[in-house]
Amino acid sequence: MRMNPSEVIVAYAITGATLLLLLAIGLVLILGNGKGAMLIAGYNTMRKEKREKYDTKALSRFVGWLCIAMIPCMLLTLVGAHFELGWLIGGGTAVSIVLPIGAVIYANTGGRFKKGE
Repeated sequence: MRMNPSEVIVAYAITGATLLLLLAIGLVLILGNGKGAMLIAGYNTMRKEKREKYDTKALSRFVGWLCIAMIPCMLLTLVGAHFELGWLIGGGTAVSIVLPIGAVIYANTGGRFKKGE
């Protein structure tokens, strides 16, 4: 189904804004030395005593790189939609679903981000 030009502009503007937001959040988390950790869902709702058990800087960098890694996935989906390539849309969508799930599994196994006791 073809979209009219105004719908295309709106779709690209929303996608572009989302990409810029992901880039900004990713950079804040990567370069902020743990200061942007309050942007991480779940971490920001922990009690202070529990938060102190985690390596905030390492966790922030990990989530920041995850945000940056989501950008190419979204771009693949956008390019696929623009050129009406279903396989590219599916591929970009699949990676953008699998990547965060894998990241959550990685982050929550093995105590990777807990401080040494």
